[in-house]
Amino acid sequence: MFGGPTTGNLAVNNSYTVSNEAGSISLYKYNPHHHWGTPTIYSDSSFFYMYFCGFDASGNLFVDGYTSYDGSFVLAVLPVGSGRFTNLSLDQSIEVPGGIMWDGQYMTLADSGLSPPVIYRFTASGSTATVVGSTTLSGSDVVQYWINGSKIVGPQPKTSEVGIWGYPAGGKAARSITNGLHVPSGLTVSPSRE
Repeated sequence: MFGGPTTGNLAVNNSYTVSNEAGSISLYKYNPHHHWGTPTIYSDSSFFYMYFCGFDASGNLFVDGYTSYDGSFVLAVLPVGSGRFTNLSLDQSIEVPGGIMWDGQYMTLADSGLSPPVIYRFTASGSTATVVGSTTLSGSDVVQYWINGSKIVGPQPKTSEVGIWGYPAGGKAARSITNGLHVPSGLTVSPSRE
């Protein structure tokens, strides 16, 4: 996930290693020649699985995951310029961690363990994250998603569709894309110039 206009950094989550060691984040620092070079690896002993990551508008990196295979949900932030994660206590239980994304005003986090899934908007201060709103995507099984203004787009592996919903209203998908899809799991959208 790119650090956006603030830093241009690239973060890659390594859910866990093939030798079954805990996950980590590889953070590639941007330089003006568009070469990222060797990453700095960040880990946190609270995590075993690091699933999704996303930057906010200030370049802070948020990560979600689990403490172990059947463990507890974990949410943490790597503040811009910091060398270590701060674990966040979220005032909302999460069944299965989903995508994390900045929506232009708030960080968002999906709970893909709910049926239908819910995307929570939250703020973070210190070691506390507070939910300020939610969006339910009816009739879907979205894990990762893309938000752009008043639209949210998400792949639906169970139905082999990509749904398009109003944001933050959610509800039933306004449109679906089905052509040529098998089991979609991730996506990205190139913003239009219109």
